[in-house]
Amino acid sequence: MVRIKTFDWREFSLRSLVREKKSAVSVVIPSKNEAKTIGGIVGCVKRLSKAGLVDEIVVIDAGSRDGTVRAAASAGAKVYDERRLLPQLGNCLGKGNAIYKSIFVTTGEIIVFVDADIEDFDERFIVGLLGPLIRNPRAKFAKAFYGRPFVVGKSVLKSGGGRVTEILARPLLNLFYPQLNPLKQPLSGEYAVRREVLKNIDIPSGYGVEIAFLIEILRKYGVGSLAQVNLKTRRHRNQPVLSLGKMGFEILRAFIRFAEKDGKLKVQEISETYFNPITRIKIKSAQSFHKSVLPGKTEFIFLRHGKTDWNEKKMIQSGTDIPLNSKGISQAKAAAEKLKKERITAIYTSPLRRAKRTAEIVAAKFGIYPRQDSRLVEIHHGDWVGKSEAELAARDRELFNKWKKQPWRYVPPAGEKWGDFRNRVRNFLRDIGRRHAGEKILIVTHKGVIAVASTILKGERLDKVNRYPIGNCEWTKYKIENEKLKMKNER
Repeated sequence: MVRIKTFDWREFSLRSLVREKKSAVSVVIPSKNEAKTIGGIVGCVKRLSKAGLVDEIVVIDAGSRDGTVRAAASAGAKVYDERRLLPQLGNCLGKGNAIYKSIFVTTGEIIVFVDADIEDFDERFIVGLLGPLIRNPRAKFAKAFYGRPFVVGKSVLKSGGGRVTEILARPLLNLFYPQLNPLKQPLSGEYAVRREVLKNIDIPSGYGVEIAFLIEILRKYGVGSLAQVNLKTRRHRNQPVLSLGKMGFEILRAFIRFAEKDGKLKVQEISETYFNPITRIKIKSAQSFHKSVLPGKTEFIFLRHGKTDWNEKKMIQSGTDIPLNSKGISQAKAAAEKLKKERITAIYTSPLRRAKRTAEIVAAKFGIYPRQDSRLVEIHHGDWVGKSEAELAARDRELFNKWKKQPWRYVPPAGEKWGDFRNRVRNFLRDIGRRHAGEKILIVTHKGVIAVASTILKGERLDKVNRYPIGNCEWTKYKIENEKLKMKNER
């Protein structure tokens, strides 16, 4: 019989995992008002990054007012404001919302989630959770369990934490999902999961995320894809009993939704409002449910950078790092306003300033950072760089005229070959197409890159490249639907 595999974190060592690791690892820490602990947690993960185990540290903060953001950034994390992060995807603040949006701001194939309030955090949280996934490619999800000391005044009891688990989650799982009975702490907030899994499951925005993960992963990947790891202990701030009611309410709502989806039960109607007659608090649940990214349509939006002084003078720029002029900045701002309603989840840019600044202006509308990629740099025009078209037409009219009509055939002296150019653009498209399947990606780049990308995506030869002229801050969309490409041009 296939069962959930159980490990002790001491079965894995930092050195051995670094040696065996084949995929990039991201660590994500959702936070809110955890200034006392966040710096130490990020600092510990940063040391693991320097050792080669972790490639990226991301904190997604839900509006902290106590210095959490400053502490996290100072310790070495990339920090996102959850309130401004990808607002077009919905903005119901909560741990599940942060987890869902982390899909789009991380790059690792394995993502480790840890809470920001852990007082005794050390490397065992990361090493232990990564161990099963690095050692076994078939493992999809590794969940933590530990002893949870319970603080009562100045006294610390050895156990007593995990109250919602024992009175709600465990009885539900025993009744409906006995395959998950071996899980010692089904609601633990620390786990490692493969990116492919995150993109294939529905994710609640609030407290229901942990129980939803278990049901969804069990349904789609089977019990053999799950593992649990003993991390020894976890000390954190215990919530008062009255605060646990709302938590339990959201967990139960999520359980009902996913169990019904799984065919385990059928419910006619459930309330969205939690009421406690003792505190007289009445709260409508803000928990929403994000649909899985996959299967979904993949879409590329190519945006040419705004104008530069060299554009105005019709000078050959290529890889020369010319900044936007005032008109180019205005164009970028106008494009950002028009694009802000798109469900863009990542922005890639050429590292040249004219493209990078355009990307930064647009990215501000989405609360994300543009990702630079040198493969998006314009084709190099060799000895013609820095020359105006009028100068080239006067100096070498025959070659210049041939180049204008057939640029793929007539290359300027010492210029980049179009075959090499096409290959680097194709490699870029292939890589981000795999990484961002089911997403809408904005690519901020140059005229030549967009033209050659268009021929690649349309399955055309290079002699069609002149079919795709595009002005400054204009964009072209490519949709892939049922493996067929559809193009839509916009200005």
